[in-house]
This record gives sequence, structure tokens and C-alpha cells, in this order.
Amino acid sequence: MDLSETTIANWVIKVSQIMVPLYEQLRQQLVQQPCLQGDETPIEVLREPGKAAKSESYMWVMRSVTHQAKRGVFYAYGTSRASSFAESLYAGFTGTLQCDGYAGYNILDDSVIRVGCWARMSGENSMTPPILVKALR
Repeated sequence: MDLSETTIANWVIKVSQIMVPLYEQLRQQLVQQPCLQGDETPIEVLREPGKAAKSESYMWVMRSVTHQAKRGVFYAYGTSRASSFAESLYAGFTGTLQCDGYAGYNILDDSVIRVGCWARMSGENSMTPPILVKALR
């Protein structure tokens, strides 16, 4: 079967529209968890309305911790790294969020307790004292 790129793209769009309720239900299930992990990473977008070609957008991820009975991972596409995106993504969450030190998370309610990410503690650009970096490795 020979399908055009346009046909496949249209199918993906239609399926994604059908999946919106399930997608939102997954987010709702995750924000009910007592502990979450979160991060955002830049992705290059080739063509997006209102943005220059090859501009940077972000893929945000929210996931449960491994010891939870109901585990899940939620990906959310954002055109920016704005704190308002973090605010909408974590809306309704009250608990502990393990994330990096990005200031965009500062907008979250006081009901969200932020804890640091150990992976960031031992990186080259870390402000962690060398003796602790050595101990973490």
C-alpha cells in the first residue's frame, strides 16, 4: 500500500484529536499522585506557525515515581519554556515534585514541594562542591 505523506499526517492529526480525552485523563491521574518527577527539554521544530524555521520549542514530561501503584508518563508540547506552561501542566497537583532548579517552576503553588534532581548534582556545570561530586559518583 502506497500512502502519501499528507494522508499519513492527516491520520495522525485525526487520531490525536480522538485521543484528547484519554490524554487529559492521564494528566489528571498523574496530578493525583503524591510525588512526581518533571523536566523540560528543547526540541527543534522545522515549521510552526508564528515561529522562525528551525526554532526551539519544548517537550515537557511529567511522570510518576517508580514505587507508585499507578505509574504513568505524560508528555506535553510547549512552544516555550514559560512558567505559565508549568503552571497549567501541574494544575491541581499538591505534593512533591522532583525537578531541576529552573525558575519556571517557581510559579507553582506552595502546595507543591520542589526537591532537586540528584543527576544535576554531579554534572560538569554543577555548583556542588568537588568532594560531594566525587562521593556521588
